[in-house]
Amino acid sequence: MTKLNHKKIQITVLMSVYNQEKYLKASIESILKQTYSNFKFLIINDGSTDNSIKIIKKFKEKDQRIKLINQKNFGLTKTLNNSLLKITSKYVARMDADDISHPERLEKQLEEFLKNNKLVLLGTAARYVDVNGKELFKSKQLKKYTDIKRFKYYASPFIAPSVMFKLKDFRNLGFFNPTFKYSQDYDAWLRFIFYNKECKNLNIPLIDIRDHNNNISNKYKKEQGIFSLTAKQLYKTRYKVDIRKLKSKKI
Repeated sequence: MTKLNHKKIQITVLMSVYNQEKYLKASIESILKQTYSNFKFLIINDGSTDNSIKIIKKFKEKDQRIKLINQKNFGLTKTLNNSLLKITSKYVARMDADDISHPERLEKQLEEFLKNNKLVLLGTAARYVDVNGKELFKSKQLKKYTDIKRFKYYASPFIAPSVMFKLKDFRNLGFFNPTFKYSQDYDAWLRFIFYNKECKNLNIPLIDIRDHNNNISNKYKKEQGIFSLTAKQLYKTRYKVDIRKLKSKKI
């Protein structure tokens, strides 16, 4: 793949970690081995009680692109919102601590943004794997924005840890709804769609999603379903989150 000439464009990769020592090493390595290297890797240790913080610190000593925040357990939604207020880069890529980004992920996503200035949110397809990394199946994502709008109520149109977005546009939409413990991503993507922010998917797998018992999607499936229904209702009532009271320092 041709290397991007826009090496001055910085991306922030955002990862929240809570007790993922089993998969964390592979997840961090997958970001550090990206073909596009101009990024900050913001990792928040959200009050882990296992060896996650030790693993992160070990990588941080070797790679200055890693920025570590060590905090008590706030939960994913609050952690992501607080972190997004600290970020200054134009683009943000989400990542989960038990998944693996393919080496060309950031490069391919950034190329799409540079092709279309109106694009504000970009997801990808995924390869779902078991605890040992063996492939289970590949997802098929809705590629076109028109299709995403049409089928938005059937399921979340984006795989959360695969997305890259423009920070300014997400900030204007209020980031993640602070009242959502689960399915906060689905609620956010619906607001992108409601306010006609152009979004799409690359229908090629650029991330491995690990299927295991402690995965939030498996562990809290019922709760996620309830919050998903709430997100659809909020979409219909034109709900918008107000984050003006949130405070944070830049990094």
